[in-house]
Amino acid sequence: AHYFASLKAAISRSVEQHPLSGQRLETKVQFVLHPNGRVSSPRVVASSGDASFDRKVIAAFNRIGILGPPPGVHKSETLTLTVYQEDR
Repeated sequence: AHYFASLKAAISRSVEQHPLSGQRLETKVQFVLHPNGRVSSPRVVASSGDASFDRKVIAAFNRIGILGPPPGVHKSETLTLTVYQEDR
């Protein structure tokens, strides 16, 4: 659980600042997590409705690189994560 919380925090920190709108934006992304901790193949599976924010979220996944091996992951796994717009 700690690894995935760290992954989510790293992605949230990597999302380029986006202007706040009247509602909180959220984008659901599917991606592949490899045994070495590399994140690849992110794609939007549920858009926020704001194409610019969605692109920033995908760019953040692409910037993440490798976070170190996730515990208990011995083969590449496809996961889904929801990223929320943060007030910074």
